[in-house]
Amino acid sequence: MAICWASVLLGIGAEWGIGFWGAQFLEGRLGLGPAPAVSLMSVFFGGTVFGRVVSSRLLAKFDGRAMLLAATLLGSGAIFTLWASSVPAVTIAALALAGMCLGNFFPLLISNAVRLEPGYVQLISVGATQAVGISLLAIPIVLGYIGQVAGLINAIGMLTILPLLMAAACLAAGYRHALPHKA
Repeated sequence: MAICWASVLLGIGAEWGIGFWGAQFLEGRLGLGPAPAVSLMSVFFGGTVFGRVVSSRLLAKFDGRAMLLAATLLGSGAIFTLWASSVPAVTIAALALAGMCLGNFFPLLISNAVRLEPGYVQLISVGATQAVGISLLAIPIVLGYIGQVAGLINAIGMLTILPLLMAAACLAAGYRHALPHKA
């Protein structure tokens, strides 16, 4: 259960790290003014909505675990591309892809947790609510601190590791669940 909690914390942290600091990142990376940078963040949030619509359709055909793994790898790659690119078109495409992938972490993580522990739906819900709240509070603050020390562009680049840690936690949860339980 704790591993699923950590997965939600990391996934939400990656999503809202970009959601919270993305406009300032775009100002620094692309040299935009504040208003255009904030407006451009609609690409990220639009990607989130689009990704959830597409994901809801794909879940009828594909296993949620495979979709979570794909969203995690693509999302991490999108964050890396967002961080590495100074080409506006590539940065905007990476921003949209990041939104499409990271916006799916929460629903796919909850689906995976319920699949692993179907008798604990209420506890999963409570834990996920706590993890989201802590993540929304802590990750932007930590990212801001790292941004002061290493620069915001580098701090955003460090978000690349959160989905990878989340994927490791999900794999560990699945592995732990697959082990025979002793009575």
